[in-house]
Amino acid sequence: MRLLLLLLASLLLACPGTQATDDDDATVSDDDDSGDDDDSSIGDDDDATGDDDDATKSCNDVDQDGVCLEEGDCDDNDPDLFPGNTEDCTDGDDQDCDALADCADSDCAAATVCQTEDCENGVDDNDDTLVDCDDPDCTAVTICMTDFTVTLVDDAGDVGKNCAIALSSTDVPHLSYMEDDGDGDLKYATRPAATWATETVDDGIFAGTSSSIQIGSDDHPRIAYDQFGAAWYGVWDGANWTLTEASPFGGEDVSLALSFDEPSILHHDGDLLMLVAQTGTTWGSNDNITGSATASTEHFGELRFDPDFIPHIGFVNTNFYRARYGWNDTTGWQFEDVSTLDIIGGVSFALEPFGPPHMVYGTLLTDEIRYAVRTGTNAWTQQTIASNTGAFKELSMQLDSAGNPHVAWSSAGTAQVHYTWFDGATWTTQAIDDVGSQGGNPCLALDAADNPHLAYYDADTGSLKFASWIP
Repeated sequence: MRLLLLLLASLLLACPGTQATDDDDATVSDDDDSGDDDDSSIGDDDDATGDDDDATKSCNDVDQDGVCLEEGDCDDNDPDLFPGNTEDCTDGDDQDCDALADCADSDCAAATVCQTEDCENGVDDNDDTLVDCDDPDCTAVTICMTDFTVTLVDDAGDVGKNCAIALSSTDVPHLSYMEDDGDGDLKYATRPAATWATETVDDGIFAGTSSSIQIGSDDHPRIAYDQFGAAWYGVWDGANWTLTEASPFGGEDVSLALSFDEPSILHHDGDLLMLVAQTGTTWGSNDNITGSATASTEHFGELRFDPDFIPHIGFVNTNFYRARYGWNDTTGWQFEDVSTLDIIGGVSFALEPFGPPHMVYGTLLTDEIRYAVRTGTNAWTQQTIASNTGAFKELSMQLDSAGNPHVAWSSAGTAQVHYTWFDGATWTTQAIDDVGSQGGNPCLALDAADNPHLAYYDADTGSLKFASWIP
């Protein structure tokens, strides 16, 4: 039996192509040469999965985010921080390891939370639930540092220059101003309730380049204004405006005052200050009140009546750059200088009911705003109330019930609207709003409680704004 088995084994070994060892060797040899199977699949798995990273990397990736410190990972203990990751913009972490976190990273420029808060539009621009001045982003903005509440009156076009203001018996504000649409329409605004109502009074050529507003005994507004070189007068009856020409001889720098509801308008025709008054429905002839007396150029006049209805005026002599004061006594118009040379811009003039006249004006060489009060014939006490204000000052002054002056002003140098007041002992100034170097033109009124209200032109937005003091 054993002999038989040996014989069969001998025969099998002698048959060609049937050796198991030879087949195995050939198979392995073919696979190794081609790399189609085992070797290639092992290599592919390593590259794709990174199973052998620790074996092939020269550094240790502690947080297993695919990048180690030596390769730019800014925190190898946090798998959410590595180069190429998406920036979160809200959590204070630098997800993409570019040394910039949240809104400081340019990747977050379009994110809502990274938008700049517009401090005047009533919208939560950066989605932090805080609107306008309630947002910490607005802390350093002038309009959010003031004790005034500022509202938008009109932004329909380029509007708000050359404003005038008056308050009704119930302290409802009434404004006249210009829409600078190329030919200067005269506009009017009032706020009897929570919202402003605006309308065009006169769309004639250059209407509104100068205006002055007063409230009649019926609590309805009256407006004097310039319309293409003529002085015009508008009366609101509660439903419509009635417009009449008061004088064809110049309507620049108009100033309106009422005497038992009958209007008088101070204006100038080129170089001459003129006064025209209405009796009943008839306008009288123009009284040339300064031209022949001074033979010089007079501008920026303001008219006030005392309790005896004697007219008083403050104005600028632009030939000699002086502020001047005039009044009409029983012998005619009398004049005296308030300032010496160096005045620039306009003046504002106020009259105590049974007291002296007051005036504010700006200077050029000394770059100041000065306040003056008359203490006797040709005698005025002067004080500097603001310095380093820049060129061309625009001023509006009112007196409170104690006779103390309150002044709204702007200048090209500050590009802001300011409010300055005297409490009987100290002068105080507060910035109200940034309005651009061409903005300002403030107009001021005091309510029955002596609280200030003012309107002004914001050149940055081409709009009319209104500021009310917060007691």
